[in-house]
Amino acid sequence: MVIRLEKGMGINLNKQGETLTKVRLGMGWDPSRSSAAFDLDASAFMLGSNGKATREEDFVFYNNLSDASGALEHSVDDRTGGSSLDGDDEYIIVDLSKVQEKYEKIIFVVTIDEYESRRQNFGMVDNAYVRLINEQNGSEIARFDLTEDMSTATALTFCELKRESGDWSFNIIGQGENVNLNAFLMRYGLA
Repeated sequence: MVIRLEKGMGINLNKQGETLTKVRLGMGWDPSRSSAAFDLDASAFMLGSNGKATREEDFVFYNNLSDASGALEHSVDDRTGGSSLDGDDEYIIVDLSKVQEKYEKIIFVVTIDEYESRRQNFGMVDNAYVRLINEQNGSEIARFDLTEDMSTATALTFCELKRESGDWSFNIIGQGENVNLNAFLMRYGLA
């Protein structure tokens, strides 16, 4: 059963009938039919108790496809929305059993590369979504559709995986902004 999540909602991953150890956070969008291609990029920040990343390897994105422990693995960079794995153009696989104890949270963001020169925002992207998949059996656990709430945004903190008392929860943040990837690097202590 898929749980449709909205901004501010979340689920405990260990109370969904089984303990999940491997999940895939996937995102997809349709290729542009008229203007320049939309290059959406998924990125993840592994954060400690202070809300900061401690080293560059804690940041997984198109130029660093895995963290040092192998807990997070990023797909290849889809620059048009034309690739897909079960509909996902980009995805990050998280092996929760490999995430070191020092990390309390994994924040996932999506940005539009070259949004300024191309004059693009999420309102121009068709059928954009993010979803959580049980990687062990392929079932979709939760989905968040990027709606018109993000129509003027160029970047989005879309969700987090948060560890509390040994359990992991998945929470939709849904915070749109008009910034680039560098703003997130500064926010999470890497710039």
